[in-house]
Amino acid sequence: MHSRDPHKNWEEFWQVIMAILAQTGETHDFTGFVFTEDANFSGATFSGDADFFTATFTQEANFNDAKFNRDT
Repeated sequence: MHSRDPHKNWEEFWQVIMAILAQTGETHDFTGFVFTEDANFSGATFSGDADFFTATFTQEANFNDAKFNRDT
């Protein structure tokens, strides 16, 4: 999740993202994650706190119509 390798397996990476979003816990923790391709969170719902502290987006990040129910 923290690798800056631009060739890392994006499908596996995004499956982890979706699993985190599916959790109903207190925090969706993306601390230090490196997004090496477009990150499309359009329409996503963050039911817990969304923590992107020190996350890196090397390409576009789309949060259009995302719902943040707690702190971000």
